[in-house]
Amino acid sequence: MTDYLDAGHMSLVPGNELSQGKYYIPHHCVLRPDSATTRLRVVFDASAKDAHSRSLNDTQLIGPKLQPNILEILLRFRVHNIAFMADVRQMYRQILISQADRDYQRIFWRTTPTECLQEYRLNTVTYGVSSSPFLACRTLRQLAEDEGNQYPIAKGIILSDVYIDDVASGSDTLEHAQQAKDQLIALFKLGGFHLRKWVSNNAQLLLDLPIQDRLTGSVSLDNYETQILKILGLKWDPHTDAFLFEIQPLDRPCTKRSILSELARVFDPLGFLSPITIQIKTYIQKLWILGIGWDQTPPDEVIGMWNTYKVQLSQLSQVRIPRRLICSDVKSFELHGFCDSSEVAYGAVIYFRVTNGSGKVTTYLVYSKARVTPLKRISLPRLELCAAVLLSELYKFVRDTYLDRITINDVYLWSDSTVVLSWLRAHSSRWVTFVANRVSQIQDLTATACWRHVPSGDNPADVCSRGQLPSEIVNNSLWWAGPDWLRRDHCSRPSIPDTASHEDEVLVKSEERKCVVLLTDQLDKTLPDGSIIEMLLNRFSSLSKLVNVLTYVYRFIDNTRHPNQVNRKRFLNNVERHHTLIKIVKHVQHTTFLEEIFHLQSKKPLSKPFRKLNPFLDDQGVLRVGGRISRSGLEYEQKHPAFLPSNHPFTYLVIDFIHRSYLHPGINTTHFLLLQQFWIIAAKRVIRRHLSKCIQCFRTNPQPLQPFMSDLPSYRVNQVKPFSVVGVDLGGPFRIKLGSHRGAKMDKAYLCLFVCLATKAVHLEVVSTLTTEGFIAALRRFVGRRGRCNVIHADCGTNFVGAKNQLSILMEQATNTEKIEFKFNPPGAPHFGGVWEIQIKAAKSHLLRVVGDQVLTFEELTTLFVQIEAILNSRPLCPISSDPNDLTCLTPGHFLTLEPLTAVPDEDLSNVNLNRLHRWQLLQSFQQSFWSRWKSEYLNSLTQRAKWTKHSKPLQIGSMVIIKDDNRAPLHWTLARVVNLQVGADGIARSALVQNADKQIINRPLVKLCPLPIEDSA
Repeated sequence: MTDYLDAGHMSLVPGNELSQGKYYIPHHCVLRPDSATTRLRVVFDASAKDAHSRSLNDTQLIGPKLQPNILEILLRFRVHNIAFMADVRQMYRQILISQADRDYQRIFWRTTPTECLQEYRLNTVTYGVSSSPFLACRTLRQLAEDEGNQYPIAKGIILSDVYIDDVASGSDTLEHAQQAKDQLIALFKLGGFHLRKWVSNNAQLLLDLPIQDRLTGSVSLDNYETQILKILGLKWDPHTDAFLFEIQPLDRPCTKRSILSELARVFDPLGFLSPITIQIKTYIQKLWILGIGWDQTPPDEVIGMWNTYKVQLSQLSQVRIPRRLICSDVKSFELHGFCDSSEVAYGAVIYFRVTNGSGKVTTYLVYSKARVTPLKRISLPRLELCAAVLLSELYKFVRDTYLDRITINDVYLWSDSTVVLSWLRAHSSRWVTFVANRVSQIQDLTATACWRHVPSGDNPADVCSRGQLPSEIVNNSLWWAGPDWLRRDHCSRPSIPDTASHEDEVLVKSEERKCVVLLTDQLDKTLPDGSIIEMLLNRFSSLSKLVNVLTYVYRFIDNTRHPNQVNRKRFLNNVERHHTLIKIVKHVQHTTFLEEIFHLQSKKPLSKPFRKLNPFLDDQGVLRVGGRISRSGLEYEQKHPAFLPSNHPFTYLVIDFIHRSYLHPGINTTHFLLLQQFWIIAAKRVIRRHLSKCIQCFRTNPQPLQPFMSDLPSYRVNQVKPFSVVGVDLGGPFRIKLGSHRGAKMDKAYLCLFVCLATKAVHLEVVSTLTTEGFIAALRRFVGRRGRCNVIHADCGTNFVGAKNQLSILMEQATNTEKIEFKFNPPGAPHFGGVWEIQIKAAKSHLLRVVGDQVLTFEELTTLFVQIEAILNSRPLCPISSDPNDLTCLTPGHFLTLEPLTAVPDEDLSNVNLNRLHRWQLLQSFQQSFWSRWKSEYLNSLTQRAKWTKHSKPLQIGSMVIIKDDNRAPLHWTLARVVNLQVGADGIARSALVQNADKQIINRPLVKLCPLPIEDSA
């Protein structure tokens, strides 16, 4: 951090600007013992979230990827005679950012723990900010564009051979390499950059450089400056000019996490070690299939294979791969690619075969890649085809990379699968989709290549498809140099098998596309156009599609009948489409208005509707409206629109075309637009009926179902004990004080209402929270004062559902004889519980009128709830009679206390001597008289249905519906399919189970479901 200050890369924030910070970046140090220059690096975490859960990296634009592909850089690095590498010193820190943006890069720092924290701002591009790689690469590109004309060699290297801050390039001669080095140093210096850590396979190239700018020893090609390629692995020894590997396994337990971590440490972009890495990938795939967790111990089989791999990993240090692919005097250059597949993996590998002037042949391993097979089982020939696709992609990549560097004389691609080679020799259209797509891709990528057959024993791709241990791959000449015959004359190469085996022929034909060919030996010139139109009218649901297809049909017929005037235009024109439309209209008119056309031609009187429109036949035989506006300046088709019937598929296609083309207008607008060309009989009725089936219009104004009101359930029309069947609901919240003293804290309370579904008697309780525990406490108080209830009806609130589950557990622990049954209404169906909803409304109306905006204590609110309960239980069940001789009106209180709860106190009769039995019989007679009046007066008032008196169209299983959501706009309502109907005792469904787009099955009332008019249109 002191170096940051000394170099001016960060500055102290003045005291008057301390409040202007926009983002503060945390930072920490990272120790790198293997680094030759910077062993301690400061890392900034710009992904850290602030108080609003946002980070600097979240809000920044990352920018496009400007750095070249690292594989292309490495491949080009292998063609130079003299190779060199260099590194830009502190590249990010040499690029200043705008003054206005530096407040987004503030940090806290102090030199010693005893000092006070101070606030700094970073002035340069910062490592750890997501846009930094783009800014660095963009700066280098701008430097090359601005100053590159002075240094053309350096400009080309910057644009193609620089990856972030690493330069990896070279030249064929020492003189040219010297020029490239000098130009690079000068060009980078113009941008304020300093190149260091120079290394080359030719020591003379570096003699004029300062000692501190050179680097000795083995050089890592791993780009540790980026988070993508930070694992050490591939190294280059400039003294032997060879690539090497030094991988020391970590001593960690064998888990899926440690195996994947070890695999990530192997930096092998060119695939030299693909036979080893593919074996590790197969281990990981096995662990995924077995469902092994990240830190679980794998099976013994995997542990044994993994331990063997780790023990042999150090043997890879024996591997030396020549860097350069080209000899000094190249005579010919051939590219050979091999592909193969096994049941666990498939791979491809590319070699260069180089022949010098003296005829010596050398082969080089260039590039390889292997992949594990998919979890979905695929036949072995298809896997071989996937390997051929992979080889084609590798070949194209290598060819494009060396396009301006190497002249490749011949290309040979080898496979040991005669089935795949048979597929490639035929056109892709012959095969089924899976094979056809891949054959077409291979043929496009390898059009100039020659596919040949190789025996399995000579196929080096077999090594990377099956995998090998490090001890096996070290001395495997087949892998490192290819088969022996590749270094001999062409005559020693494998020949193509004369005949394929019977099994291979069966496999080849099994992937053939099954085709049915229909032939006709004569064109029926007498075929009427009407038969074609009728056939296509019932096939297409789009007018434009119908017209286009028919136009092509008529063009084909004309070309066949007039071979000297063949129309070979690729696209249709409007004239052809118009002629086709006229033919369709004529056909429709001659099938529906045949009688009118006959009367018109024979000059007989027409029917009254047609007589008013003065119809006529135009020159093309189309029946048109004569009307009275023939002298107007309108277009001919507007003055004389063509007749269309009211009930014909073509009429519906025309209406649908106009309706969709003009963005779904209403009935009148659609009718006006149709009159520009067509006159439809009973047009508005037809348009209204057709537009009612438009899905897009329906979705803007969906109409839910409204089932017929059902009969009352038995517990509402039969004599039962009060509160044996109840409905429950919650209301509120209401503000309360936690004490009567001044300054008492505020809290919330809720109203819990129990209503008897037979007598409409209510019971009110105060609930402190909307939780399961709060409701159960209220239920216990209710049962303690009113007695146990048998059935509770409620909405699908979480507190009610939770209470049901918890009470079930408690009751099973206490007794198995008496349980409370919960019955829940469908979600979103408050009208299912109208009895308790109206009681909640009545209770809240009393409460709001009495309390207003006052805040009560818990005791005051409880007292008020009891008083409101008494008032509600004293309301008459039936309309009050105007006859003064009538008895007191029947109230719910009569069934609880034998009188209204707000009645005037009776005369004290405690001193009257009455027989106890007579008094009990008297009370019993009172109660029986109340139930008698309940049957004669109250039940009859429930006979009529106040609403929902019509039967709606029954919903069918499988119908598509829109789920009504009161909290969203209609266009955002969810589409679903009905999977089951919940039918009531009267045979009418009032709720249904529907499946939405997320495959979730939910319960909804029919009043929340809007059926799409698909069935109607069908």
